[in-house]
Amino acid sequence: MRHLPTPSDCVPATEANPRRDALKQISTAGLVGVGLCAPAISHAALPFPWSALQNAAAGVADVMGLPVPASAPATILKVQRAPMAVAMWDYSWLTRREGRQAEYLDFDAILDDFAMRGYNCLRIDAFPHLIAADDNGRRQDEFTMRGQATGFPWGNTLETTINPRRDLLIFLSKCSARGIQVGLSTWLMNDKSDRALRIQSPAQLSRVWAETLDFIGQHGLLGVIEWVDLANEFPSVQFMPGIVSYLNQNLSNKINQLSAFVLPFDQKQSSAISAYIYTAINKLKKQFPKLRFCVSTVGSGPADSFNLVDLSPMDLLEPHIWLNLNQTFGIPSGLDVFLWQGTNPLLPSYKIDTVEKLAQSAYHRRKASLLNWLGCAMDSWAMLANKLNVPVYTTEAWAAINYYEVPDKDPNGANWAWMREVAQIGSGMAKARGWTGICSSNFCQPQFPSFYQDPAWHRQITGVIKGT
Repeated sequence: MRHLPTPSDCVPATEANPRRDALKQISTAGLVGVGLCAPAISHAALPFPWSALQNAAAGVADVMGLPVPASAPATILKVQRAPMAVAMWDYSWLTRREGRQAEYLDFDAILDDFAMRGYNCLRIDAFPHLIAADDNGRRQDEFTMRGQATGFPWGNTLETTINPRRDLLIFLSKCSARGIQVGLSTWLMNDKSDRALRIQSPAQLSRVWAETLDFIGQHGLLGVIEWVDLANEFPSVQFMPGIVSYLNQNLSNKINQLSAFVLPFDQKQSSAISAYIYTAINKLKKQFPKLRFCVSTVGSGPADSFNLVDLSPMDLLEPHIWLNLNQTFGIPSGLDVFLWQGTNPLLPSYKIDTVEKLAQSAYHRRKASLLNWLGCAMDSWAMLANKLNVPVYTTEAWAAINYYEVPDKDPNGANWAWMREVAQIGSGMAKARGWTGICSSNFCQPQFPSFYQDPAWHRQITGVIKGT
């Protein structure tokens, strides 16, 4: 069996690192226009991230500027629980129940299909900011949610009216009846009254979660809760602008959309993030000592993002790890351009069918090196988990962050073959390292038939995960 590199084989932050230097240049080249310098130059004159990034990686053995030894043992987690086959249904479980986007209309049917595939854990948005009372103590049952961008496959592209207090209880009850545990999270999706924007301080975030968990407990359903993720991919500008605004109050170097994805947090940013996590989580731990809390994170490894952040208040780690976090794959594959396009006029506009062809080619050209990098990223998180003595769950991974169905160009789902291959390999690598919660992909959802179809294929993966 071929072994994968550990973080000890990676280039330390104090040594020359072409990848890190390249990524620093991205931030001044206008890759993303939120909180960053966006020079008024044409794309043709943009020196980064295209050729310079690829040139920076050309002289090193691995695609991220990391040496790849011939053999290195994987990092095995010290804290292991019975492994669970997990999927992420985000906010779609409640917002895609109307019109043409109604895959989740029948809770019984979709949960039966889910269990039939061998999965036994779901991570969903609990909408705590809508279940809890507002700042004036008023509770509300129904909310009209803003539509997502046209074609965006998570959530609904149309305005939808939801009743989270009623439907969360129904959904949790049906999960419990099928032996499906639930990880609660939130993307702080905005309704038409913009209630999510008012969640800023750690006290405000912990309050809405405390009220939500009290509500669940009053109906005898806390036993189905596997863990609570206070905020998806903390601290994301996209999902929690109010919280990021709070964190940035006293920071000269503002947290922005590149933070954690490709640039590590600096000392002051890390201190602000650490204080926020400590305050929010510890308050909830005192109220709910039997529950486990975390904030989910995104990044290729703690050394690349959370190296200076104190994550010790967390009861588990929930890192989201994808191949296109590796910028020397993400950019040539077109996946990163597709992910960020629209945030900066300097970026070209790629159609998803073009990206899918580029991504397959880029993956197959450098498969061995990319999978080595994926193992190195997992080992980095495993080492931190061992230091903190906590288990690891990953609910979003392993190939691409964004990838869409294109039925008119890809009617048979052939463009998803490499995604399914990485799903099998990545979930197996997590299993070998002792992950507790293991996903096949963040596309394990009914609105992605090219990935979700074929129950036998899913049972093969979930069987490996659970050891059945």
